[in-house]
Amino acid sequence: DFPRWARLLAGTARGIALALPLLLLLGPALVTEKEKKLPGAAYVLADTSWSMNQKDPGAPLSRAKLLERFLSDPKRAFLDRLARKNRVRLLAFDRAVRPLAKAAKGSLSRLGRPRGRATNLAAALRAVLEGERTGRVAAALVFTDGRWNEGGNPAEAARALGARHVPLHLVGVGDPSTPPSIRITGIDAPDRAFLGDPFPLAARLRGPAGAGSLEAVLSDRLPGGKEKRLQSKKVPLDGEGRGKAVFRIRPEKPGVHTYTLLVRPSPPGRALEDREKVVVEVGTRPARVLLVAGGPTWEYRRLRRLLTRDPTIDVSCWLQSAGPGYPQQGNHPIRSLPAAEEELQRYHAVLLLDPDPGKLGLLFASNLEKAVRRNGTGLLYEAGEVYSLSFFSAPTRAALTGPLAGLLPARPDQSVAEVLVGMGKCLTRAWSPRITPAGLEDKLLALGEGREGRRGLFAALPGLYWNYPFHSPAPGAHVLLVAPGSGPLHRSPEGPRPLFAWQYAGAGRVALLAVDGTWRWAGGSEKFWEKFWVRLVRFLAEPGLLGDRTVHRLSTDKSVYETGGEVLLSDLPPKGMKPEKVRVRVEREGGRSFTLTLKPEPGSGKELRARFPAGEPGLYTAVLEGRTKGMPARFTVRPPELEVYGPLNEKGLKALALRAGGDYRRLRDAAALPGLVEEASETVITR
Repeated sequence: DFPRWARLLAGTARGIALALPLLLLLGPALVTEKEKKLPGAAYVLADTSWSMNQKDPGAPLSRAKLLERFLSDPKRAFLDRLARKNRVRLLAFDRAVRPLAKAAKGSLSRLGRPRGRATNLAAALRAVLEGERTGRVAAALVFTDGRWNEGGNPAEAARALGARHVPLHLVGVGDPSTPPSIRITGIDAPDRAFLGDPFPLAARLRGPAGAGSLEAVLSDRLPGGKEKRLQSKKVPLDGEGRGKAVFRIRPEKPGVHTYTLLVRPSPPGRALEDREKVVVEVGTRPARVLLVAGGPTWEYRRLRRLLTRDPTIDVSCWLQSAGPGYPQQGNHPIRSLPAAEEELQRYHAVLLLDPDPGKLGLLFASNLEKAVRRNGTGLLYEAGEVYSLSFFSAPTRAALTGPLAGLLPARPDQSVAEVLVGMGKCLTRAWSPRITPAGLEDKLLALGEGREGRRGLFAALPGLYWNYPFHSPAPGAHVLLVAPGSGPLHRSPEGPRPLFAWQYAGAGRVALLAVDGTWRWAGGSEKFWEKFWVRLVRFLAEPGLLGDRTVHRLSTDKSVYETGGEVLLSDLPPKGMKPEKVRVRVEREGGRSFTLTLKPEPGSGKELRARFPAGEPGLYTAVLEGRTKGMPARFTVRPPELEVYGPLNEKGLKALALRAGGDYRRLRDAAALPGLVEEASETVITR
């Protein structure tokens, strides 16, 4: 028998032995807790759209400069005071939202020149909402003139900020009493005209709604000369403030004419005036054009009459189906089809409307190819229902038409053509060509009022019924119109079939029309059809019309750009030269200049190219540097179409602040805002 103490000791040992495995299963650990303080974020958003360049009456600086001075003032220390309570996130917004740099001491380093082509305030507020997902947001402070024009109404984003209890402080930059602006939204004028031949200069205007009318004053200046007032007229406006001024100009001297259009209130009022310049080069000789047609189609008949009447074009016609002794027509009738190399070099452009390949001959095709590649003669091939199938057939290409088919910006799809075109099949419903993104930007189709006007232009015209199937556009081709349908005539495995395209072939420009019914467009708009063809013919003839083919020729892909858009500057070197690069100086009238290096690009043929963003509005000239001889290029840069100068939108900003449960104040009253923003930090415990 054991003593009592021994029994207690044994029982205790058994209890410990039983409890120990249980304790091990529970996993005891030493726990330490740490607290980490995460700062909240105060978002400061600065409007960098184009309208912030406006200098309000009586203001010492533009809106953007006033804002930059406010945020970077070391005495005010606006951003530093915000940073004492919260982390400051500085963003710029216009069409997009992007971070802004801060200086070493926390102030704004530089806001820069506003170049935004639109104002998307909704996107700016949504950026704050996105930031709220990653941490607490103390407040959103938005500095803007309130002239949003893209992304829809920002009221919904403002309401969402209020629902998440994010204070929204809207700061108006500008003056609500600033007069409304007058705007020249576009000028249509030819790049080139001829001495003594009148041409139209049309300007689209926009003024304050209900203004009634505007006064438009046009003046002209030649290099080295004085500005001369030409015409002035009163332009009526519709209920939305839109109007159009059309001037008819008859140039009296050759040379580079700079026309300046000034638009101001009529009668004189408080609206801000606007002015814009356009350059027209006046030459002394028309474009010589050879028009060859396989038969007397509706297209040929209309085009022959148009080109014969146009004073800037000197046309010779050759109707292949005409019998012996038929008097061929045109400004300069011919008795036989030119085929010798020196004969074809006299023409600046050759238009082939569904030509009969058997009556062209290999000599014509070979020498025309040389004229295009070596001398800059322009070429158009328009497909047709009668001869195109044989024109592109393998035997005919091998024997006759191969040199010309190789110049075209797209290849014929003969396997489809032999089934559909060869069997006489066509579509029984009219359809309209679809304009491509390249077509919206190309000056050949700059025939409507702005991009949106061009987008719906062909849908408003009588439709087409036939096209020849082409595919595989060349790498350097500009495809401007494509087929809209899904059937084999309209679509290949590569995508929509090209209907209208052009490219450079050596020194010349070559265009392709896969349709033969453009004459139908004249039934909807005679002016549109005439402008389309005259512009196309002049475009093709332009390299030859420039005169000296032994010098470099600079050109741009458009004559008018918006600030911030991309400028494509090209150089076509002289015949026989293949330079690796050239240096070009780009000068803005009355402003600074800069230099560029033009180099070859894939698919650009012999062209040297450079791309750069369009800068300040104004008239620009690109010239070759050094001793290199060349023809200059001229282009105009305009303010963004959506960004119109005008008063501070105080009413809209106040309504937006009310929607979000926030507040609104002017820039002069915004210095106290850092004191109103509360600390939004949160403490996170880690173990």
